Amino acid sequence: MYTELNILRLNERINTSNGFWDDMYNPYCTWSSWRADGQQRRGTQGQAAKSVKSVEIPSTLFITRRTMTHAAEFQITRERMRDYLRNPGPVECRLTISHSRVVQKSYRNERRFFCLPPTVTLEGGGWQQLCMFMIPGRVWYQASSTEMVSGIYGVINNGCGDGERLEFKGKNYAQAKMAITSDHPRFGTSEKSSKPTFFNLTVTLLKSHDELIGCFKSDRIKVISKKPKKKLSIKNSDCKALVIISGSTVALSCKTKTFSTTRFMFADGTHFVGSAERWSSLEICLVDETGRFEDGYVYYNNVVTLRDPKTGHCHPPVRICRVEGKEKMKVMPGGNEEPVCQLYKCAFQFTERGKEHLYLAMGSQNEIMEYDAIKDGQLSDAAVWTIASSSDTEFRFFYADQNKACHTLPTHIPVVHKLFIQNNTIFLEGDNFDRNMIIWIGDVPVTTTFRHTWLLTCPMPDLRSLQSCPMAVDEECAQIQVSLAYRGIVFATGQVLQITRGEKDLYERFAMQVVIQ
Repeated sequence: MYTELNILRLNERINTSNGFWDDMYNPYCTWSSWRADGQQRRGTQGQAAKSVKSVEIPSTLFITRRTMTHAAEFQITRERMRDYLRNPGPVECRLTISHSRVVQKSYRNERRFFCLPPTVTLEGGGWQQLCMFMIPGRVWYQASSTEMVSGIYGVINNGCGDGERLEFKGKNYAQAKMAITSDHPRFGTSEKSSKPTFFNLTVTLLKSHDELIGCFKSDRIKVISKKPKKKLSIKNSDCKALVIISGSTVALSCKTKTFSTTRFMFADGTHFVGSAERWSSLEICLVDETGRFEDGYVYYNNVVTLRDPKTGHCHPPVRICRVEGKEKMKVMPGGNEEPVCQLYKCAFQFTERGKEHLYLAMGSQNEIMEYDAIKDGQLSDAAVWTIASSSDTEFRFFYADQNKACHTLPTHIPVVHKLFIQNNTIFLEGDNFDRNMIIWIGDVPVTTTFRHTWLLTCPMPDLRSLQSCPMAVDEECAQIQVSLAYRGIVFATGQVLQITRGEKDLYERFAMQVVIQ
């Protein structure tokens, strides 16, 4: 692996090679790529690029520079990009993979399932346009944000077997049971290594006539053998993955004797409800006496609040309590010395004066209510919740070139983890980068250098060209969205180019001519 210093040294060597960079910046040339052996490839339009002297480049590092003129080949105009940045909803495709962060191994003839059924959600008006590209001339109908056009299905795979088919059935979401059996060494007891095992879910999305749309990969999931019985210590590195951290997302499930199916807490707009079909990732945050959020690990008897990350709706503060017992469950008293652990049962006690006897409970009509849950020293099962860390991996993309009858996503969707600037160069670190990708700063395409599948770079664009970009401005900074374009498809990276008030001249220049989102 080559460090940042090696890359900078590589640039210095290339800059001395008879105008190498000058040729790459030539606006009348298309793109070219050079390999370690000096072999030169032809441009995208079949024109041979200028010959250059062979350059010594490490065989593991491939350099491709794409110029701004290549963006015009797929007719992504600045106006089209600007409209998308201002109002992405009607044209954007959003796919979210929701799952638990841990799963439990199976033993012998056990057949376990994910504590949270993996869910794939499709949102945005772009799926409607995708189906129109799929079968031209057919009229598609989308009734509401919770209904999805037909013609799309998926296959979800955990790396074992053929995978499970996902049917949306007129809705904008689909779930998988994902059985975990012991016949595979990853999930069974035959695993020789004692080290923790991780895996990813892969969602393959297809059109009704089996044409591939794209492959999407979830966050990592940890396989654990058993729920820890002993008291956990956060000093143990293995235990850190099992405890709950303030600000992280969790999901809550409740199973009562009166209902055969498990019900989950679901955020429905501005209130929480129970649902046997859907579950939501909720932020769990520590709250101090003044109502401010705090960082750190969540311990039993801490005061927390549950927050919907999509709407910002918060539940009133409650105290998280430890629950023990199977048939006769009780709230365990004690200090806040033990961290809250994955897949354990807990209860939420209201802290408001006069409501200390009330607990958060699942009602018979799927309502989330305040309930006097303790009778004869026992806690009602309607107030007992199983807590599990959850993850929502979101992919956002937009078909910018409407003149193309067929759009092909890259084999694996690009993901950007980090953006940083050094020596007037913007670095994007992530996964699944391709030499055909171009970085856009706001509505401005910039010359992009492909250094590796995990690294893209570009020079800082002319600030005058960014003044008309849609951006978010507040008292502290101005933020411009960074996107990736690939053959007429734009991917939202979730990263922004930020100009702080410390850069006074730049900030004032942007703030005067900005379109506030």
